[in-house]
Amino acid sequence: MSEPSEKRYSRHLPLEHWGQEGQNKLARAKVLVIGAGGLSSPALLYLAGAGVGHLTLVDPDRIEVSNLSRQILYTTADAGRFKVEVAKERIEALNPECRVEPMIRALDEALAKELFPEFHLILDGSDRMDCKATINSVAHACSKPWIYASASGWEGRIMSLDSRREDSGCMRCLHPLLKDGQIGTCENQGVVGPVVGTFGSLQALEAIRILLGVSTAGSRLLSIDGKTFTTLEHRLKKNPGCPICGSKPTAVDSDEEVLSLSVGDYQKTRERYILVDLRPETEREAHPLPAGFSATVWGAPGTKEPIPQFPDGKIPLLLCRRGMMAYRVQAELASSGVSAVVLKGGMEAWSREEQS
Repeated sequence: MSEPSEKRYSRHLPLEHWGQEGQNKLARAKVLVIGAGGLSSPALLYLAGAGVGHLTLVDPDRIEVSNLSRQILYTTADAGRFKVEVAKERIEALNPECRVEPMIRALDEALAKELFPEFHLILDGSDRMDCKATINSVAHACSKPWIYASASGWEGRIMSLDSRREDSGCMRCLHPLLKDGQIGTCENQGVVGPVVGTFGSLQALEAIRILLGVSTAGSRLLSIDGKTFTTLEHRLKKNPGCPICGSKPTAVDSDEEVLSLSVGDYQKTRERYILVDLRPETEREAHPLPAGFSATVWGAPGTKEPIPQFPDGKIPLLLCRRGMMAYRVQAELASSGVSAVVLKGGMEAWSREEQS
């Protein structure tokens, strides 16, 4: 490496599992980043700073002032410009040795199939479930590792997946039907900027670990609540019936399956369901169920409590604070052959409904 590069990466070279050989690996690495927003802002800076040689950025959006609280690549003066163009300028200013290719396009299946085979790793910085579904299915078909992350409200989560591992599930195992609206977005739930930045930084760390061979993608979901600093780690089980990675893949979504239910619809058809409260005791005491409603309390996931025995003919309706944990439990139950439905928006949505 040239003299400037030796100085630039001097803090990496003494590191175990890194050194000069690892630095050379990163220089040869090609990473595809989908989305150039809040998650990708710190991820891109750290990947470029680490010496990743090639970054391709795919995002169709222009910068808006509302982005700036969390998308730290940009400034007020950048409003109205395309994100990927500004990102290229900032990244190359940070590290001229990093080649950046901006693409002002939205990711669709055709573009994913064209791009994914060229890259060592795909990093998901998108904020739409349909985009994550495309990344999941094409990455699985191309045998490319990818790093999922999302953040809304005070919470974030991250997981890396790699279809080359026989035991690795996929995103569809976690969310049996990936659709917009399953998980809250920044627009409808708000988001804490440092939470987004934390998970973007974790994506960069996980990408470096995978590219250096320190770690392999392993289907382990890490969630952090930024309000309480509590963490939850969940090992994603491969679902044999998954349409993407299961024993009989179909790669076709089924919109006929009911996976979530609004508070209003539950109240109209409550006799069909058995409410299952997944919240910890402190939350149940602080925000009890409305008068006239009762629930089976279950401490999953993250505990050793067995799956409750649900009454015959009753559909389990999963309730948590905002709905996010409930979708993870839904996937866990699906892998055990139990079909459950999630109460959309969780107890927070129910409370808003009661107050309106």
